[in-house]
Amino acid sequence: MTHLNDITTDTNVSTRSKGSHLTIDDRVKISVLKELEYSNRMIAQYIGVAHGTIDREIKRGMVTKMSKQSNNGKVYCYYKEYYDPYTAQERYEKSRSNCGRTPIY
Repeated sequence: MTHLNDITTDTNVSTRSKGSHLTIDDRVKISVLKELEYSNRMIAQYIGVAHGTIDREIKRGMVTKMSKQSNNGKVYCYYKEYYDPYTAQERYEKSRSNCGRTPIY
């Protein structure tokens, strides 16, 4: 997905049934749109979910990356947070596996 059309047009807005879960494709779209600095509300409109869903999804998929840089014998560490759709999918699947009735032994 290298280029997305203008997300404000009605032809790009998808219709979803209420209560449906986000797929890995949806998470990749969120990642691309966040890199393009779209707002959560614009992303939600494009995917067809509530903006709160996008906010929670971004919190679920945030990871911290550390990079090091040395200058004059000192090492400086920089931390950057970004949204990773595959981490979010793993956390979703782990959370989903804990749902349901526990067996009685």
